[in-house]
Amino acid sequence: MSHTTANMKRGGIMATLTILYGQPEDPAAFEDYYANRHLPWASETMPDVQGAQLLRVLGTAGGEPPLYYRIAEMTWADQDALQAALASEEGKAVLADHEQLRHRRRCPAHRTGGSALMTLRLEHLLIPARDQERSAHFLADLLGLQVTRDSSGSSAAHFAVVRVEDITIDFATIEQFDPHHLAFAVDDETFDTILDRISAADLQYSADPTHQRPGELNDNNSGRGLYVHDPDGHNLEFLTRPITA
Repeated sequence: MSHTTANMKRGGIMATLTILYGQPEDPAAFEDYYANRHLPWASETMPDVQGAQLLRVLGTAGGEPPLYYRIAEMTWADQDALQAALASEEGKAVLADHEQLRHRRRCPAHRTGGSALMTLRLEHLLIPARDQERSAHFLADLLGLQVTRDSSGSSAAHFAVVRVEDITIDFATIEQFDPHHLAFAVDDETFDTILDRISAADLQYSADPTHQRPGELNDNNSGRGLYVHDPDGHNLEFLTRPITA
């Protein structure tokens, strides 16, 4: 079962800036500057940062030495916010500091085996369905949206498409597949509207993903949430307070 979360609460799909750091010549010096000073300073300095983390790469599935030592991630509310932060004076200062360190201008001990910056944004999802039109209309009706052929991906004419904020959910008719889990973070007013639509259609919903608490809402993260199956068994979740809020 796959789990995909689309956040509708912040006005768009969150965008992530990912930096891959190669193996440093001096890990202790790297940790002292990158982990303890550079990343905290960057996340506090750049405008509108939603979150930041520095991950350690411990190994590979095949047992080979990992190519990267650390992976840093910084997130913004959407792609526009990310690009604005990079273009700001604070963002330019952070990138300049990154380049100085990467080229040993500040201290040779901080040098890594190279680094790469990437920006990531979820663009479209492909969801299998036994009847793509039926499944697309089911989701669109709950969300108050339209079914179109306007996909962010290629070959849009082959899909039944529901656009949710900056991404498209592309339903494709496939005979055999495993059920998916799609979670939508919504505000309280939208949640009430979705619940009314579920009740009006006489659909069964539950407070838990295994549907052991039918007809109930959960209060996860001090909010409200529910799960409902679509015609193909995909588990649709609607919640007002995502864990990342």
